[in-house]
Amino acid sequence: LATGTTLTIASGVQGFVANSSINLGSGTLRVTGVAPVNLGSAVTAADVAAGDATGAITLELVGVGTVGTVVTGSGNDAITLSTAARTTGDYSISTGAGSDSVTLEFVEGFNWNGGVGYDTLKLDTTMDISGISVTMASVDAIALDTGNSGAESLTMSAATFATNPVFALLGSASSRDTLIVKG
Repeated sequence: LATGTTLTIASGVQGFVANSSINLGSGTLRVTGVAPVNLGSAVTAADVAAGDATGAITLELVGVGTVGTVVTGSGNDAITLSTAARTTGDYSISTGAGSDSVTLEFVEGFNWNGGVGYDTLKLDTTMDISGISVTMASVDAIALDTGNSGAESLTMSAATFATNPVFALLGSASSRDTLIVKG
């Protein structure tokens, strides 16, 4: 496909699993349908427009020149920020209805609106996001140690905390996990 092209994946009732890269350059990847869609970690597009999808959307954002904006629908969506910083700008994520999650594996700026449903920010390693731009809205929980791998901490700025000041703080039963708010 030519750069700037819009590609639509209509999952129907069978679903879709990407097993190779999807490279649209500055184009849009549109997703519709009721079945789950796993886009993997090799999507390059200006945005993923899946607001009409009712099935779960799974996407790993690996930075550099990949997707900058993600909008999902009413499924239980799982977005992971991992491995490398974006070339320019921060991620903009809106997960709509459903019990959605954003998993942090790499320190990267993002704006996440969890929408309706029980939405969880997850991490399994100590992270300091206090020096980057992070805003959250409608995020119901922050899970500090999803893998029970020992004491973990999340450090965030007071400005980030103020964007979403009410949430359940979840840790592991076997270790002391800590949320640190700077400023």
